Amino acid sequence: MDPITWGNVPSVPEFPCPRVSLIYLPDEQNSFTSLIHGRPSTAVRHLFPNPFCYHLPMADWLDSISKIVTCGALGSFVTWLGFRSHRKRMREQLYREISNNYQGTVVRIAVVLSHEGMKRAAAMNFNDKLRLSFDTWNHYNDEKRREMLFDLKEAGAISRIYGLFSAIGNEELSGYAHVRGKEAAAEVDDCLLDGTLDRKLYQKVSKPEAWKYMQKLLDGTRPSYRKELSPF
Repeated sequence: MDPITWGNVPSVPEFPCPRVSLIYLPDEQNSFTSLIHGRPSTAVRHLFPNPFCYHLPMADWLDSISKIVTCGALGSFVTWLGFRSHRKRMREQLYREISNNYQGTVVRIAVVLSHEGMKRAAAMNFNDKLRLSFDTWNHYNDEKRREMLFDLKEAGAISRIYGLFSAIGNEELSGYAHVRGKEAAAEVDDCLLDGTLDRKLYQKVSKPEAWKYMQKLLDGTRPSYRKELSPF
């Protein structure tokens, strides 16, 4: 009788049956082939006493694996889409709030430094009619959402801008509130001029009058507030 030859069985999904080696017998060249097609040989029946092991065709195994992999990939893709959509909405809301705060600040600066404003010493009451919003910033700077906020490429710039907006109303700081307003406006100007903030997104979320004023800066037809802060 010819000697028995041993080989390795290809890896298959785990089922309640033992792992064995492939057996080649004289009258059955490949017992595993019979198993795949649902026709268990004598050797296979001996090695696999559990009928479930050879009653499940390989096609069903592959179909089950395919479904598991597909569902997992689809779930990951849906999660990624949800995260991307959430982050996009967050950026738009932050940019909109920054644009509104910027416009409110520069309008107030223009009022207090106008001829009438100077006569009434309006600069001394700069914050009285200044309306700034921090709702969006506070929402995303919450402990549960902060990680996504600071994952933005412009997170550092956005944080600095909000810090400067917040300082405008802090009467305990030295100097004048309208000067602190110029500092906040100058930071926004710088970030748009050097591309740190996305110009297209800023335009998209800005009110028409706010974008019109900002576009003059980007077109070079008005100076940045940074120059007004410079002593030279």
